[in-house]
This record gives sequence, structure tokens and C-alpha cells, in this order.
Amino acid sequence: RLAGELNGRGTGSIEEAVLTMSLSPIHRLVTAFLTSEQLMPSPEELHDENEVLAFEQSIGLLLERVALQFSELMEKPVDLPETIAAEASALYRRADALAELLPGQPDSRKLQTALGLSSPGKADYFTIVRHWIVLVTLQQMVEATVVESSNIIDNWLMQSALSSIYPEKGITGIPGDNLPDLLCCMLSPKPELIADGPEAHLHALLQTLYTVEKTHLGRMLQFDERHHKIWFREHRFSVLMAWLSLQELLKVKTADKKTPETVIASWVEATETIDMQAFLAGYEIGELLRIKS
Repeated sequence: RLAGELNGRGTGSIEEAVLTMSLSPIHRLVTAFLTSEQLMPSPEELHDENEVLAFEQSIGLLLERVALQFSELMEKPVDLPETIAAEASALYRRADALAELLPGQPDSRKLQTALGLSSPGKADYFTIVRHWIVLVTLQQMVEATVVESSNIIDNWLMQSALSSIYPEKGITGIPGDNLPDLLCCMLSPKPELIADGPEAHLHALLQTLYTVEKTHLGRMLQFDERHHKIWFREHRFSVLMAWLSLQELLKVKTADKKTPETVIASWVEATETIDMQAFLAGYEIGELLRIKS
């Protein structure tokens, strides 16, 4: 079967190629859902309970199908939490609320651009948000089975399958081949929010990614190793830090004492600060990480 699929091409690892082929039914389920026009309700439809319910039902159906395929492959049942689809819908609503609040923040233009909020209809922003929500929901569903890798894209060997659904020019200035690397960085386990504030936390996130996800981080930031130093790209760095900040903002609970605008402002300021520190470090990762080490 593998020889037929390769059709004369070589492969770096027969074992990995066979496993990728075995996982291809799951890849097809996920990518078909991610590219479906009915993936999620549009921002305008988020206040329509029928549309929200329809989304919850569709993602619930995806989870059931993937759980069945995965259970057959691993010969191990996957328990599907009852509230997981509703939680995905609630996460999308929070992401939509942030898309409305961010443009009102002073000095947030660079952050908005990095998140894709400046694209027509905020399409780039919502594409990445939707894909991340689907993948993080799948990851939560099978987190007990993830042992050797820190994210579901690596665990299910989905890098190539995901790359194929993005345009070559990419989204938010990140080429299609590197968008799965951005998603891997977003899906990687993160340290708990530290008390020193957003700026220190962003440094902690970056240090963790450099330790745990260096391959994906390197491809995302386009690492260039020269003279025993590692250089990275300015725009790619801004995009990564913007999405890491957004993830943290999505964790903020409405019961928190600070207003949403105050919390957003602190993260906007933190992303501006770390961008400046990257500039002062000459866009060299070792120097940047030493700034806060």
C-alpha cells in the first residue's frame, strides 16, 4: 500500500510513512471539516442561538467520527466529554468579542495586523481562530493518549495534511507551509500565568517554546543559524507573540475584577514591549531570551 501511495517517490522513514497512511482517514475528516463553509457560524450569526446550536451539533458530530476512527486505530476507546462542543462554541464567542474590542485599543494597530484583523471581513483572524479551536478541542478529547508529543498535529502526523489546505501565500503574512507550525506553537502546553505580568509571561512562553517546540518555533520564525547565533524574522515574531497573547486573553474570566478593556490594554502594551526588545536584541533569539533570564 505504501509503495502504491509513494508512486516512485522516496521517504525519509518507512515507519512514519506507514503510520501517516494509517492516520489518513482521520486527516481527511479533520481537513474536510476545516475547509467546510459551514465550519462555524459567521460573527454576525453568533447571536443566533439556532446557528450556535447547529455549530455545536456539527463539531460534536466531527468529534464522534474522529473518536470512532481513533479508537479503531489505537484499539482503545476515547471518552467524549458531554460539554466539549459547547465549550468550543463558547471559546469562539469570546474570540469574536475580542475581535470587537481590540480595534478600540490605543496603539494596537500592529497587534491587529499580526492577528489578521485588518484583512477584509477579518477573514484571516477568524480562519486561524476556527482552525485552532477545532484542533485544541480534538486535543482535549484525546489528551490522555498524547504521550510522546506536546500537540495533536505532531501526535497525529498532520503537518502535511494541514499545509495542503492553506494557500501558498498563507495567512497574515505566514506562508501556508508554516501555518501548522504556528498552530503547533499555540497547541503546545503553556506554563501557568505568572504574577509578574503579561510581558514576563510572554517571555516565559517563548522560553518554553524554545525548549519544547524548537523545531516548530524555528520554522515559524525562520531561524537562521550563523556565527553560533540564531536570528529570526521580525514579522513572523510579531504574529507569533500576537497569537500567544490572544490565547491568554481568551482565558480571562468575566468575573475578574479588571475590566476587559484594562486587561486587553496590558497585553497590547506587553506585545509592543516585547517587539521592541526583539528589535534591541537584533532579532537574535539567544540575546532576546537573555534579556529576561
